[in-house]
Amino acid sequence: MVVSNDLNNQHSSVISIVPLTGHLKKTCLPTHVPINGYGLNRPSIVLAEQIQTLDKSRLLCQIGTVADQDKRREIQKALMVQLNMTA
Repeated sequence: MVVSNDLNNQHSSVISIVPLTGHLKKTCLPTHVPINGYGLNRPSIVLAEQIQTLDKSRLLCQIGTVADQDKRREIQKALMVQLNMTA
């Protein structure tokens, strides 16, 4: 999942991402966000503790967009926990 901002994504050759996993766990960390739909073929978990930088050339296609504002806030909160930031 791309988590870098749109301006960066337009002008930089790299993007920030967090991986997803389809291995659903019984216990979740505060940096894990369950996600379903949005173009995914199965329920998954956003792993916000694994922020990575990738060259944009490694992206093959866009699968979907998280349009739901509540889900986007959950993901943002998990990223803030990982980065030890407060709102």
